[in-house]
Amino acid sequence: MRETANDTFTEIFQVASKFSANLFDTELQAPRVTSRQKSSANPQTTSNEEYFRVTTFIPCIDTLIQNLTDRFIKNEDILSSFQLLLPRYTCEKKINELEKLGPYFQDEMPLSAVQAEYKLWCAKISSIDPSTEILKLLEYIVTEHFFSCDESSSQGYGYSSSHNG
Repeated sequence: MRETANDTFTEIFQVASKFSANLFDTELQAPRVTSRQKSSANPQTTSNEEYFRVTTFIPCIDTLIQNLTDRFIKNEDILSSFQLLLPRYTCEKKINELEKLGPYFQDEMPLSAVQAEYKLWCAKISSIDPSTEILKLLEYIVTEHFFSCDESSSQGYGYSSSHNG
């Protein structure tokens, strides 16, 4: 959004201008600019829209981007550790990486219990063939949905108990 601040803000400013005109019966105006003002934003702009974009919108977007960046960088180790729980990344060799998650589950169970559970998870995942599991899932869905005697599941297809003979 920072790269497209001009286009994005134009739309926002138009909506805000209409809102201001309808609600307050006034238009959005930039404050007076003085040559001696040193303590606050005093940009040399040519329009109200440009003033609000430079003094409000762009700094707000920059702050938001910086805050998100700081949060993800600070928690990158934790986020990558949670990735260990995904079947694609599960591997007993990575069990020590679970220690980074310790502060998040230490109140629930000790690290040794988490590591034992992780070993069980790794064994379970390694014994599954994804291609057959997908077929089992599809078979289950078809069986449960189409062959169910439940009236509510058949109503979605134009059938009801009065038509079932």
